[in-house]
Amino acid sequence: MWNSIERLGSLITLANWGIAATLLIAFACTVVAIKASSRKDELTSAEDLQKAGHIAELDHANLTLRGQVATLETNAANANKDLAGLQKAASDAKAAQQKVEIDLEKQKERTATAEKNLLELQERIKDRHLSAENRKKLVALLKAGPTCEITISCVGGAP
Repeated sequence: MWNSIERLGSLITLANWGIAATLLIAFACTVVAIKASSRKDELTSAEDLQKAGHIAELDHANLTLRGQVATLETNAANANKDLAGLQKAASDAKAAQQKVEIDLEKQKERTATAEKNLLELQERIKDRHLSAENRKKLVALLKAGPTCEITISCVGGAP
């Protein structure tokens, strides 16, 4: 094979064709690699855009939730203030109720004392009234004319 010029010429031609084929294959592989890399970049860009859109949606949802949390916190703070006001009002109402109950007890004591005093007074002046029968007798005696002198007096403005 190395001894003949013709064989060496065809070996060189064959080697040149092999090199040319290898260069063509390398060029084709390079083109495929460049195209594949470009497509990969496109897909990565599209995926990055999707991720960016998803991140933007999540950020918007996060901001919305933060706003809702802030509103809830404000509402809770207002509710706590309202609750404190209601608790104070309830405490004030309880104190007022206790005062009214104390005043009521005092009034009940005064009423009981007044009733007792009234009963005592009625008992003391009970004899000063004439029964219907005694009244008839007194009227009859007075109509008959005086037989003696009668003096009627009262003490301290009592009727």
